Amino acid sequence: MKLRQVELLQGQGMSVADAVRQIGVTVQTYDRWRRLYGVMGRKQLRRLKELETSRSDGRAASTNGFGGQFQT
Repeated sequence: MKLRQVELLQGQGMSVADAVRQIGVTVQTYDRWRRLYGVMGRKQLRRLKELETSRSDGRAASTNGFGGQFQT
């Protein structure tokens, strides 16, 4: 994860601004990510990703004409 990459770069003596620039985001984005995801553990992040993936799969089904509802 990009938050972890910034932490590793900081541990090597790089400033936050330089580390964030290296991973390709702005300092504001990094700060927002840190506020949102910085307190989550690995299991929580994995679960969040699973939920987002299943949610996007549901949207794909509804755009394919199924409407997210299946008849038996």
